[in-house]
Amino acid sequence: MNHSINNLLTTSEMAVINAMHNPQITEALTSFGLQKDSLIKGQKLIEKAQKLNSEVKETQEELKLTHLRNLFLRHTKLARMIFITDENAWAKLGLNGARKQSKKAWLKQAMTFYTTLLNDKKYILSMFRFGVRQDQLIQILSEIGNLENKFKSETMQDESEDRDIAIDELQDWMTEFIETAREALKQNPHQLKALGMEVYAE
Repeated sequence: MNHSINNLLTTSEMAVINAMHNPQITEALTSFGLQKDSLIKGQKLIEKAQKLNSEVKETQEELKLTHLRNLFLRHTKLARMIFITDENAWAKLGLNGARKQSKKAWLKQAMTFYTTLLNDKKYILSMFRFGVRQDQLIQILSEIGNLENKFKSETMQDESEDRDIAIDELQDWMTEFIETAREALKQNPHQLKALGMEVYAE
């Protein structure tokens, strides 16, 4: 089971339920353009993703994909730290935005990241300084390519792909929800905490 998906489902559900059942939070969100209809939409996206997630039976390929996703997440976090002031590197490596869940979108994202890393000696050396060897990057890219070919050969869309598309839709909705909530509730940190969000010290 993909822990990142389970975490998204749990935190999203808590945020939406608490927002809908707290009149002060609902009113504040409404004043910033996030109407109750949008919260209902978020609730439905969560329910859909939960249902599809419960139906997924992970194959060996799915387990391999989960392993590669975890490596990719670790390496993109590291790259963000290494190239924190290098806007060009961020653009080339696709470090902006959320990591995708649907197979097709994620495979494209990961292929771009690792191919770009391996085509630039500066990037390879920078990653090596933090313990990531070139041969490891080559192996990961090869495994991603093998999975891409495997999934391309499948003629029917499987349950996990449906689940991953639903997760991407929920993730996009939650990104907007979090941005709105942080702005609407910035003077009320206890309400942000009630939605499960971290409160940053100013």
